[in-house]
Amino acid sequence: MLGDDDAADVFPETLTTPRLRLERCSRDNVTVREFYRAASRNSPNIEDVTEHLTWSPHESPKESRDTLIHFEEQWDEGDVATYAIRLREDEAERLGENPDALAGTCGLTCHWEQDCAVLGVWLREAYWGNGYSGERADALLELAFDGLDFGVVAVTHHADNAKSEAAIEKYVAANGGRREGLLRHHGDSPDGPVDEVRYTISASEWRDANDRA
Repeated sequence: MLGDDDAADVFPETLTTPRLRLERCSRDNVTVREFYRAASRNSPNIEDVTEHLTWSPHESPKESRDTLIHFEEQWDEGDVATYAIRLREDEAERLGENPDALAGTCGLTCHWEQDCAVLGVWLREAYWGNGYSGERADALLELAFDGLDFGVVAVTHHADNAKSEAAIEKYVAANGGRREGLLRHHGDSPDGPVDEVRYTISASEWRDANDRA
């Protein structure tokens, strides 16, 4: 099991999947203006995007800058690996999208003492419905189990978030995991605590499901 002092050196700067590029979400890779355009109240359908998230649309570029700085600090401390999500060139061409556009962010929160990592993601609405959440989950599961030696990976969703429920149930089942149940007042939101549904995948379940020795 890796310790906190080693974790910052283990998070890879970039992960790739068949259709996505995941890059460290820092000011070196994501400009403040770019992040603000994606996460602010001016972003198309942002209220739908953030309806079941823990954060509200950004009110200013300063808020976006501070969030990026926070991501950098968490990365350096070995607590959370947050990645910017972009499309690979072939996928962007297929959809008629800019491959450099920020599609959203995803992260792996590392609870080292509990031997458990937690998945998280948000996508701009234009990128919904393409299976990107599951594809990014596969990449982060490999990082958690093969790269960081975690015993369990967990993921939760707001109890009323049917879209996330469908996506999570699909990739959890494909990776050998299970639904644990409803956790009352377990999650945070801008309006207060919310009920969440929790799922887990163990390292042995993941390896069996993916034919890993």
